[in-house]
Amino acid sequence: MSDQTNTGPVVAADGRPLKQSLQRALRRQKLRALALIAPLLIFILVAFIAPIGDMLFRSIENEIVSETLPHTVVALKDWNYESGEMPDEAVFAALAQDLLVAVKSKTHTKLGS
Repeated sequence: MSDQTNTGPVVAADGRPLKQSLQRALRRQKLRALALIAPLLIFILVAFIAPIGDMLFRSIENEIVSETLPHTVVALKDWNYESGEMPDEAVFAALAQDLLVAVKSKTHTKLGS
């Protein structure tokens, strides 16, 4: 009675090594899972991450106010906000003038964005 042990690589039913077949099957499963969650990831990026990034960028670099209210910005440069006093009437007059111009040119909605 002879006991023969097969020391060669374990093969699958199609003749390929079992390790290679297992890696191939796992790769297919991972790709299928990624394909199923890809629409959700794209939605999250477009609906949440992009607007948050846009707001963060605009909080640092915001030229909308200086472009829409140029006279008000110039009038506010002379005001000392640390004094606790209200700005002069000239600032409010400049604000009113800038807002009228912005409403006529339909750029006033940019101030709220």
